[in-house]
Amino acid sequence: MDMLDQRALDDLDDPALDGLTCGVVRVSQTGRIERYNRAEAQRAGTQRWRVLGRDFFRELVGGEGAQLAAEVQSVPPGDRARFEHRLRAHRREQPVTIEVVRTEAGGAYLLIQECSSSERR
Repeated sequence: MDMLDQRALDDLDDPALDGLTCGVVRVSQTGRIERYNRAEAQRAGTQRWRVLGRDFFRELVGGEGAQLAAEVQSVPPGDRARFEHRLRAHRREQPVTIEVVRTEAGGAYLLIQECSSSERR
């Protein structure tokens, strides 16, 4: 995940974004989902067309939505950070690692990977 920066992510069309193994969600400054790749749809157990335009933090994250939104907003535009969270997936919450890549415009890319059982300890 570390190799991808905002420009590289912006340059990927939807099929290329779908080719990434990590989940990718691009949210606007207000938290609305602008882009959503296949890996994230499969992890979350949903379909892309059902989530585009929805508020990621309030409607899709689960119990830690407000905390994750605050952490994303704490990352300065143009910078990146990594957080551990529990996100909703297939009607249950699942531990994940989220790398936040903040855009200069104030939105963010969230690069999401499931934690392996050894990382959960």
